[in-house]
Amino acid sequence: MKQAEHPPVTAGANSAAEYSLALIDQLARIDRSRSKEEMDELVYRLLSLIGEAMLSDRVFLFERLEGTAEAYCNTFEWCANGVAPQIDNLTEIVPADMPYWLEVFGRGETIVIPNIEDVKTQMPSEYEILKTQSIHSEIAVPVFYRGNLSGFFGLDNPQRTLTDNTGHYEEVANERQMHRLTGHSGRASVHMSEMSKQSIVPEYLPYVEPFFDLSTLAERLRREDSVMLEYPVRDGNWHLARFIVQTRGKNGEAEQVLFAMRLYSEEKRREKDLMSAADAARRANEAKSEFLSRMSHDIRTPMNVIMGFTNIALQHADDSDKMKECLEKIRVSGSNLQELIDDVLDISRIESGEFKTVSQPVKLPELFDFYCQAIAGMAEAKNIRFSGKLHDISHNVLLSDQIRLGQIYMNLLSNAVKYTPENGDVKFEVYEEKLAESGKVRLVSVVSDTGIGMMPEFMEQMYSAFSRAVDTRVNKVRGSGLGLAIVKKIVDLMGGAIEAESKVGKGTTFRVTLDLPAAADDAETEEHTETAITLPEKPLTVLVAENNDLNYEITAEQLRGYKVHCVRAVNGQDCLQRIEQAAPDEFDAILMDMQMPVMNGLEATAAIRKLDSETAKHIPIIALTANAYHEDIQKCLAAGMNAHLSKPINIDRAMRTIIECARTAKENG
Repeated sequence: MKQAEHPPVTAGANSAAEYSLALIDQLARIDRSRSKEEMDELVYRLLSLIGEAMLSDRVFLFERLEGTAEAYCNTFEWCANGVAPQIDNLTEIVPADMPYWLEVFGRGETIVIPNIEDVKTQMPSEYEILKTQSIHSEIAVPVFYRGNLSGFFGLDNPQRTLTDNTGHYEEVANERQMHRLTGHSGRASVHMSEMSKQSIVPEYLPYVEPFFDLSTLAERLRREDSVMLEYPVRDGNWHLARFIVQTRGKNGEAEQVLFAMRLYSEEKRREKDLMSAADAARRANEAKSEFLSRMSHDIRTPMNVIMGFTNIALQHADDSDKMKECLEKIRVSGSNLQELIDDVLDISRIESGEFKTVSQPVKLPELFDFYCQAIAGMAEAKNIRFSGKLHDISHNVLLSDQIRLGQIYMNLLSNAVKYTPENGDVKFEVYEEKLAESGKVRLVSVVSDTGIGMMPEFMEQMYSAFSRAVDTRVNKVRGSGLGLAIVKKIVDLMGGAIEAESKVGKGTTFRVTLDLPAAADDAETEEHTETAITLPEKPLTVLVAENNDLNYEITAEQLRGYKVHCVRAVNGQDCLQRIEQAAPDEFDAILMDMQMPVMNGLEATAAIRKLDSETAKHIPIIALTANAYHEDIQKCLAAGMNAHLSKPINIDRAMRTIIECARTAKENG
């Protein structure tokens, strides 16, 4: 539950009581039409707010039991630390238990009890109930609903000033100790001075000593009914001290003053925690705002390239070489844009807790060679020297997540190349260390460079999803700034560790250690590159539900290259009607967009699966959508779809998915 913000309490004789009664009145006027969940949260929030503001032991709400005229139950309570709850002991209070209170409540009046011993004779029944709960002071107020008494609200042992109509005050300290001071000099002044010097943290003395100076107290209390100060003492705790006017003379000057002091450490701790939380939230929001601004820039840059070179290509339609040059730059910029989007999707999965790893046989030499070749090309383009070394490997096949392990290598290696200037060096080293645990291998991967390095303050938060070094050298480098956050999450999920060393202007070294199970060297593994697509003997017919003309054209044209005939449905309703009217085996699969007018993809899928036909029950329905978050995938599968493809379409992956789903449907049909 959110921490309620405390409004300020103004000084004055009735300040605490007025503050309390104002909040009570607010509670009494709550719109009862809210949902029960909202109502419960609001009520507890108000109880907590009032309890903390009034320094109460307990704040409670009684409500009239349904079907009864005057029986009440304790339905809500807030208790201070160390105070025993009473809610289970007060499930049914009848008129005989509190005749005086109910009479006062019936008149719409409030109960104020500075000292319960003073009301022992006046309200004996109520006295016994309060006494058994260790209550020595009380405020209680009726709550009306539609003109009828619906319950009452109260505070047990409020430590802020209570006042009745006579103007009498009582301040109760946690330690239940009170010090009464009379006069402006003498032993009291000496005592205050000695206490300050002996107990208060020395650097706070210039602020505390004037507060305890009794020679100025009368003047300070001339227009105020109380003055207070919080300060630290030598034992590490905080104290809250207060002078309160108890009686005034005819001239208005304070004649008798009450001094009260209590421990304030818990409140200061909560205040510090709230300030720290607020500061962390502020910094997180600033980081996210900076991230969104940077992402906007990073997305617009490749989009500008795509749009610009598209126009140039159109202007040189007769120049095939120029066209190829433009198309290649468009392809590269599109790939960069896709990389940014993939990073954002991975961060979304990380923050939602849906980022998972799998265990499968991984051929380490092949994986190492693949990423060495990929990075060598990047390094050569920047005139950077790259070297890779795989050594001391006794197990060529390990059980790990090949895709996630590749993400670690690609992120660290590509960062090293990005942040290393020309004529610099990037090194990639992978080796094994002996591990005592049988059947496991400690795989150590080291990526080092001679790049610009990182500042110490950035290294403290470099794994944060929304952090990026503020450096003109960095800001010129393309990227989302999410790579290290993704790497750290993957390493954590795999039970490993990542270490970094960096010096500004000298370079950076990352060291990743993973304890992985060893597998037999002849274990079957999926090839890193996918095998060629084997097309079925009979050409496929696919129903494509897509409302966007250009998206349909792109999908149909690319599938045509694989001898796939596409039929278009312009929305989910159109798709449903075509399946209703379709002959058996007319369509081999459906590619279903999610966001369509009339009927969206999820609605259309659910409606198709409910049709009374074998085609509707077994036809593969494959999501083809820009909605690529984990929760989007789960929604598609839950609606009755067989698979999910994200836009922009990877035509090879799409064909494999269509062929596999069509084959499975025929086998199961």
